Amino acid sequence: MIIIRNAEITDSTDVLEWKNDSLSSSMSVISKKIDSREHDKWFKSSLNNPLRTLYIGIISDKKIGICRFDYDKIAISSEVSINLNPQMRGQNLSYNFLVYSIQKYRKTNKYSLTAVIKKENKISINLFKKCGFNLTSENEIFYFFILKNHE
Repeated sequence: MIIIRNAEITDSTDVLEWKNDSLSSSMSVISKKIDSREHDKWFKSSLNNPLRTLYIGIISDKKIGICRFDYDKIAISSEVSINLNPQMRGQNLSYNFLVYSIQKYRKTNKYSLTAVIKKENKISINLFKKCGFNLTSENEIFYFFILKNHE
């Protein structure tokens, strides 16, 4: 069973390590490696940002990844992204992690969800489609998806 909890400051080092993993970094919207100082500043501000929600997934006392929701007041929707702990890849955890994170988020945030995914990131494309996201548009680099709120 995957437990979803809010991120804490003690998660910062793990999240940086996952982000700077070569595969994670190459598939991320922002593909550059992040230094610890820049990350610490981002992570602290993220935890205090009322428009951003960070969840950590845990299974058997191991952190499996982070799921981020960024609320856009103008679009009245939240962009969601997921990054798995590289040590937890290949264990079929991402689907349940994403679904449970969305369920937890939507208990208090009834917005449509969007996702921006690199065209080469076939695993994430398939994951978000499996979770009910629909393709809305694309450009040379990214696909843009939405999961409408049905409530």
